[in-house]
Amino acid sequence: MVGLSAPHSGVMLSLHPRHAKNVLSGRKTVEVRRFRGRVNSGDLVFIYVSSPVKALVGRCLVSRVLHATPDYLWKVVGPSVALSREEFDSYLANSRMGFAIFLRKVEPYSHPVPLDSLRRHLPGFHPPQTYLYLPRDARRRLSSLLDVQDSGASECGHRSATHSPAAQHHRE
Repeated sequence: MVGLSAPHSGVMLSLHPRHAKNVLSGRKTVEVRRFRGRVNSGDLVFIYVSSPVKALVGRCLVSRVLHATPDYLWKVVGPSVALSREEFDSYLANSRMGFAIFLRKVEPYSHPVPLDSLRRHLPGFHPPQTYLYLPRDARRRLSSLLDVQDSGASECGHRSATHSPAAQHHRE
């Protein structure tokens, strides 16, 4: 159950527009990364689209994370990453290991939240380069900003909490 032992209450992943579109459409069900970060099964993931879109466009849950060699990852997740083999190999070039983040219950937002709005509602917000770990208060603010009831989060074991430190960024 997430939220009880996790050091964060959600993770924001930054995706290029093409990859975000594929995740939201269901064509891409696995996100490949060179660095795992603190992403675990059951985590709530907010999907941020990088430039030129610059907006929060949806959310999903992590079903599992696989750590393996690039060749093994391709054998297991190749059809699910919406990349050619050449793109996959290029991305993981010089990496002995890679991480596959399996996504489920993808929910696109009917009204994406642009960067300027995120900054107004989350003081000090900076778009993630790769991962952004959200403290409970930031997750709560995002939920209220999106006018989304906490139903999806309660399913994941998240609980509301009082003010906590600023979000923690990680760059690959």
